[in-house]
Amino acid sequence: TIPADVSADTINTEIATDDDSDSADVSVLEVGELSVANFNAPANVQRGEDITVSADISHSGDVELTQNVAFSVDGSEQDSEEVTLDSGSQSVSFTYTVPSDDSTDTISTQIATEYDSDRAAVSALEVGELSVTNFNAPADDERGEAISARSDISHMGPLQLPQNGTLNLHCSRQS
Repeated sequence: TIPADVSADTINTEIATDDDSDSADVSVLEVGELSVANFNAPANVQRGEDITVSADISHSGDVELTQNVAFSVDGSEQDSEEVTLDSGSQSVSFTYTVPSDDSTDTISTQIATEYDSDRAAVSALEVGELSVTNFNAPADDERGEAISARSDISHMGPLQLPQNGTLNLHCSRQS
């Protein structure tokens, strides 16, 4: 067994008897480790929506290495993927649905290998709602003429909230 703290690239081994001996050089390969690079997470997410986080997992050693890559949210592991690399890197991605009833303002996301990790904070935003105020329409108008109506529509949430507005006409006849 080659001790883990050996710093040499080559170890000379020898076997000997009383009458003869032989030796050979053994190359010491670096096992290395899997590291996390290019971590990517959205800056914001709407509660009740999915986020996808991704990263590149890189291998720094000379021999094949297999490790679990874990995805955590607020310190709790949500998913994992087994990654095996001889060398180079491999991309991983994980998806998480932010609960719509989650009251936290920031979600901590993390991708981790056995010896390395990277994290990002994702802001959880309320959708908000549209409100209609100051509705104005004429008290009367002639048949065949266009009705002109006006109102103020406001949005107090931090996210864009595209919606279609409709004007409904309910006709009644007075006798």
